[in-house]
Amino acid sequence: MLKFPISVSCAIAAMAVLVGCGQGSNIQTLPNGLRYAKHTNLKGNKPKDGDYMSLHFQMWGTTLDGKDTLLQNTHKIGQPLIIQPNSPALGRISRGLMEMVKGDSVSFYESVDSLYGQMVPPFLKKGSEIRFDMKILDIMDQQGLEAMMKKMKEEQVGKDEEIIKKFLADKGIQNAQRTASGLYYTIDKEGTGPQPKKGDEVQAHYTGCLVPSEKKFDSSLDPGRGEPLKFTCGVGQMIPGFDEGVMLMKQGGKATFYLPSSLAYGQQSPSPDIPANSVLRFEVELVSVKPAPAK
Repeated sequence: MLKFPISVSCAIAAMAVLVGCGQGSNIQTLPNGLRYAKHTNLKGNKPKDGDYMSLHFQMWGTTLDGKDTLLQNTHKIGQPLIIQPNSPALGRISRGLMEMVKGDSVSFYESVDSLYGQMVPPFLKKGSEIRFDMKILDIMDQQGLEAMMKKMKEEQVGKDEEIIKKFLADKGIQNAQRTASGLYYTIDKEGTGPQPKKGDEVQAHYTGCLVPSEKKFDSSLDPGRGEPLKFTCGVGQMIPGFDEGVMLMKQGGKATFYLPSSLAYGQQSPSPDIPANSVLRFEVELVSVKPAPAK
């Protein structure tokens, strides 16, 4: 499936809902050939070169049986996009976005063949159109973007903290400790071997789940694997919370980590199994610790 091209992406709280789907609207054509239907008539400042735009969109295509099918939906994944509307990566849609103002709703129509070239998905009808229904949430300069991202990060920290606290309370876990970074952890079995330091090579078995759903997304113990994860502590090979947690353990020990999204993958979803801004739980067994070579 096509990933809508963006220059920057981050999670924003979605307070607006798309209106209009382009059906029955007056369709106009820009000089570059892009067809569009605007569903609002708002006044405001259009974006300038270098500005950023936050928006929600739904992407619709026609399948072989002639049905109008939803292909992508930012509301479903819970995060709008942050883009630079004048980015060449957006193709002809860039010109259309540069005509929008904050609060606008618009539908853009692109030929499926122009959009995908020779890589049209086999389930889409050749010669049909792809429709993007968009709601413009905000337009901002670099300073505005930085302020928004800072605010969003602070709000997410508070949300994650509450999620972890509630999960621990619901499970009756009273021995969890919190580090200064916001990592919560329990030592489930005290190890007797060395405690790893930055630069040490370790091997660890782990099982990762989402919080609060407890849906497993990965495990070194899954059938066909069975080998512990090997990595070097404290050098950025692992997500920050996992790295920090392992260095709180001793060889032979077991622990459970509860990672706020800021210590996990944050706004960047690494896979469909881990949505953006996910709180994660890891059950970890530290199998071995190999000290870093002496300098």
